[in-house]
Order: sequence, then structure tokens, then C-alpha cells
Amino acid sequence: MRTSFLLTKKGVPLPLAIQSIVEGNQKIIKNCRVLFVGNSSINRQLMVFFKQKGCHQLTLCTRMKQGEFPTPKVIHWDKLSEWNCYDIVLCGTNHDRFVIDKACKNIGDILLFDLSVPRNINPSLAIHPKLTLYNIDQIGEIARKKKDEKEILLCENVIEKAVERQIKLFKERRQAKWRYATAL
Repeated sequence: MRTSFLLTKKGVPLPLAIQSIVEGNQKIIKNCRVLFVGNSSINRQLMVFFKQKGCHQLTLCTRMKQGEFPTPKVIHWDKLSEWNCYDIVLCGTNHDRFVIDKACKNIGDILLFDLSVPRNINPSLAIHPKLTLYNIDQIGEIARKKKDEKEILLCENVIEKAVERQIKLFKERRQAKWRYATAL
């Protein structure tokens, strides 16, 4: 079982891990307004994933003034203060300080994903009652636990089926012996 299923090196892809967290927080991806902070490769990958999941309210906030942007709406960095108007905010940029540092008073339930090291979102925001903050390490740990749970369930199913087959074979052999013995 260990060789076939458990302890595989392949991890859960980041987009699937984020999808799992979003759904675990009772949000439907295709109905969410999503802000991507930074035109990084990780954010571009996530934008494609969110589009494939039917989400069309995607916004990219970037310091870049020109270039190829893979999302329908692009806002400049000076509009980042409006992050609280979104349901999900994914920060994947390189910056020397927090790009999201404090919350407004009137704010809805928002999922914040800090995909950067050093951190882009002030960790103290995690105590805000309307904000749920996940950093890249927490996302990885959640994904690993979910993967382990799925693998264990798969192993249990395989073992149950193998035991059922063995019991069936045992019963068939015992019946065959009785038939042979009564035929004599």
C-alpha cells in the first residue's frame, strides 16, 4: 500500500489547493470577485484556472504600465486600496513591504491568500473577524492534509475489496471441497 499509494512525492497543485480552501469557506468560485495583486507567473497561472472554473470577475492590480495581461480587467497599483471590494484577494508579487496592511471598518467577508515570501499581507489582519488569511505555507499544509486523507480513503477501499475477494475465494474453495467429498 505504501509503495502504490502513500507517501508519493507529487503534491497537490496550488490552484486545486486554493479551490479547495475557497469551497471550504462556502464560496462559489464562479460567483466571486477576485483581485490578483501582481502580474507574477503564479498569479497568471491562477487567473487561467479561475477562468476555467467560470469566474469572470477577475481583476489584476499591477505596477506594470505596459505588457501582456492575461485578464479582462487591469487596474494600476494606486487602486490597490480598493482591495476590500473583492471576495478573494491573491497576492503574488515582489515587494519590500506589506501591500495590504490594514482593513477598513465596513468590510465584507474576504479570503486573502498571501503567496509571497516575504509576505505581502500583514499577518495581523488574520485576527480581523471578516478576513480569512492564508499564507503560502498554510496553503501547502492544508493541501498536504487533504491529499493524505484522500490517499488513506483510497487505501481503505482497496484493502476492503481485496479482503472481500479473499473471503469469496475461501468460501468457493470450501464449497468445492464439500462437493468433492460428498461426490465420493
